[in-house]
Amino acid sequence: IKHAVNELNTGTILEAVAGLEPKILDRILSVRPSREQRLIRLELQENPIKDIKATNPAKSMLMKSIRYYAELHKKGELVKEEN
Repeated sequence: IKHAVNELNTGTILEAVAGLEPKILDRILSVRPSREQRLIRLELQENPIKDIKATNPAKSMLMKSIRYYAELHKKGELVKEEN
């Protein structure tokens, strides 16, 4: 997930995570810097996105990125980074 999420800009991630279950939101944001995580969470609390359907393009971008990197990993073309 790290590669997939890091490929996207903050605005896209903000839209992509709007309306997601907290457990999924936590997992996605966990790969971003702590300051950015706090800002995204604050933005979601202060200005919740009313039209969740409008976030579908961002959600699609996130899923495409996750699938792409999952396929690379499956083929052995992506080496897992140690933290």
